[in-house]
Amino acid sequence: MIDIVDPEKNNNALSCLNAMYVGSSGSGKTTAVKQLNIASDDCAVFFDPFGDYADNFKGEKVFTYYSWEDFAENLFKARTLGKPFKIARGFNGRVEKGDFELFCGLAWSCGDATKQPLNVVLEELAKYCDTSGKMDGYVSDLIRIGRKFGLRTHCVFQRGQEVGKTVIGNCAVKWIGYQERENDAIYLSKELGLDAEAIAKLEKLEYIIKTDAHKRGEFDYGKFTFKG
Repeated sequence: MIDIVDPEKNNNALSCLNAMYVGSSGSGKTTAVKQLNIASDDCAVFFDPFGDYADNFKGEKVFTYYSWEDFAENLFKARTLGKPFKIARGFNGRVEKGDFELFCGLAWSCGDATKQPLNVVLEELAKYCDTSGKMDGYVSDLIRIGRKFGLRTHCVFQRGQEVGKTVIGNCAVKWIGYQERENDAIYLSKELGLDAEAIAKLEKLEYIIKTDAHKRGEFDYGKFTFKG
């Protein structure tokens, strides 16, 4: 029996540092999670249905667990020790929506504003929960109010229309990658106050970053390069 509890220690003065990563398949979303926003000495927990975070993260070992009992036990133990860690919930078979909600609930249980912030990475967000309408459940708690408990949620998905305004409105950092469909670029431009042409021109591994510090229409531009 795995118990999910509400976090108790909060701090309303904490800033929202949630991040979203939106782009078509192959745009570089997971690479963005690995290279940006989360430091090597941060605490992070990964919902990893496809093994994208196995082995290491910025040189730090990622401990992957394939049963809920092992994952929960080691996550809570690591959180209690108060030292940086990287832990992933891996899967060998089909991943269901209930798995996603349980993961979010366990991450929610780790909220504690007196400890080092916990980065919660949610791969394939739109696939495992209905986010186009009003969000509910633990994923909603993480995204809407997790910041006061030291939780920083990283939402990874392919199309802006799939997640609705709850995610977009509660992410201080917005990473926008290559958009295969023109309509997707237009939607994001309207929601984020960015030029649709600038988004539509992005190629794979190119990206725009918009934060709360930017004014309307402003952004930073980047491109991932790999040695090989």
